[in-house]
Amino acid sequence: MSVCLCSAQLSADEVQVAVASNFSKPLETLATAFKASSGHELKISAGATGKLYAQIENGAPFDVFLSADSKTPKKLVEAQLAVADSQFTYALGKLVLWSSAK
Repeated sequence: MSVCLCSAQLSADEVQVAVASNFSKPLETLATAFKASSGHELKISAGATGKLYAQIENGAPFDVFLSADSKTPKKLVEAQLAVADSQFTYALGKLVLWSSAK
C-alpha cells in the first residue's frame, strides 16, 4: 500500500484524506490519535483505489491519498496531480488462510 500527497500545502485545520477501503478502519483509529496530538482533523473518504483515483483526476480536493497499491499514486505523480517524491509505502499486507476445522 502506498501514499502520496495530492497538495503541496497542508496547513488547514482539516486534512482531506482519500483512503482505500481496506485501510479505512485502521485510519479511523489513527485519525483520533492524530487529532488529540495535533488539534487537526482528518476528513476521511474511503473507497476503491480506482474510484478515488478518478475523483482526484476530476479535481476532488484531497490532500493525501492512501492507495491499496503503488501503481496508482505513481500515475498521479506522473500526471502532475500529486507532489513529486511524496510517495512511500505505508503498510504491507499478508494473506492468511484460516479454518476453524481441526
